[in-house]
Amino acid sequence: MKKKIKFGLIVVILILPVFYINNYITINSKYNTIVPQNCTIFTVSNDTEVFFCSNEDFFPNHMRMYFIPASNGKYGKVLFGFTIYNTFSPLSGMNDQGLCADENSVSKTPVKRDENKTDYLQNNLFTRLLEECADVNEVIEWIKNSMYNFIQMESYPSQTHIADRYGNAIVLGIDPNGNINYTLKSGDYLVSTNFNLLHGIKSTYRYDVANEMLNSMVNLSVSSCASVLNATAQRNSWGTTYSTIMKPKTGTIYIYQYADFDHYAELNLYEELSKGFHSYDIYSYVINNSNAPIDMNLIFTYSITLMIVLGLVILWIYSIRKKINKVKSIKKEEKYEK
Repeated sequence: MKKKIKFGLIVVILILPVFYINNYITINSKYNTIVPQNCTIFTVSNDTEVFFCSNEDFFPNHMRMYFIPASNGKYGKVLFGFTIYNTFSPLSGMNDQGLCADENSVSKTPVKRDENKTDYLQNNLFTRLLEECADVNEVIEWIKNSMYNFIQMESYPSQTHIADRYGNAIVLGIDPNGNINYTLKSGDYLVSTNFNLLHGIKSTYRYDVANEMLNSMVNLSVSSCASVLNATAQRNSWGTTYSTIMKPKTGTIYIYQYADFDHYAELNLYEELSKGFHSYDIYSYVINNSNAPIDMNLIFTYSITLMIVLGLVILWIYSIRKKINKVKSIKKEEKYEK
C-alpha cells in the first residue's frame, strides 16, 4: 500500500508540469507552430476617452505593483508584475505622461543583427520606453534612432502594445525580415493577443472576440471595457491572474484579480506617485479595496501543492526513519552477539 501511495505521488508530480505547460501553449496544426497563450491587450478611444486594457495571463504568483516617482530625467511610472526569489519582473505599466505599455507572448522570430549596433540585453524594453518617452510618436522615434539590436524580443518572444493619452497606439514586434517594426492603430481600437500582428497569422479566438465586441461597442466606459476583458479572460491553471483598465488622460487605474470582473480596486497614478516609492501586493490590494471575496480556486491550487509537498516530506521522513531503525537494529544485534 505504501509503495502504491509513493508511486501515485511521483506520477502526480510528473503530470503537473505537463498540465501547466498544456495550458500555457497550444499546438496550431494549421501553421504547425507552438502558439503562446499569454495576455489579451487592447486600446480603444473616442473623441473624449482613451482606455488601455489588458488581461495578464500568468501562473498564480506573488503579483505586485510598484510606484516609482520621476527622477534623474526619467518619467514617474507604475509597473505591474510578479516577484520571484525577491526579484521583481514587470509585465505592464503606465508613466506620468499617460504612456501605457504591455506585452503579448508570440512565437519566436529571429532578429536581424546590425554589426554596428549594440545588443540590447535587458528584458522588458517597455520599462525603458516608459522612462524616456511621453507619447507614441516619441516611441517610434526612439526605436528608429536607437543604436540597439533588440535581441530580447527574440530571446523572450514578445510584441509590445503601447498607447498614449491622445488615443494613439502601436504594437511593436519583429517583422518577417527580422526588423523591428510596428502596427499602427488606424481606427477606434487596436487589439493584440498571441500572434505577431506583423506576420498576419491569426491564431487566437480571443482576438476575434475582442474585435467583434469593440466594433459593436456603443458606449465606451469602464464597464464596457471590462465586459471585453471578461469575455477574453482565461480561466485555467495558467489563466488571467489580474486585469487592468487604465485611463491615461487622468491616470486612473482599475484593477481586477483572477477574472473576477464584479469587483475592482480603483487608484490614481498621480496620487500614488506623490507618496514616494512604494508597492502593493495586487491580490491583497484588490481584496482590501473592493470587498472582493477570497479566491477559492487560488486557495485550492495552493492547497493541492502544499499537500503534495507535505506528502513528499512525509515519505522522505519515513524513508529516513526506516533506515535509522535498520541501523539501530543492526547495532543491537552486534551488541547482543558480543
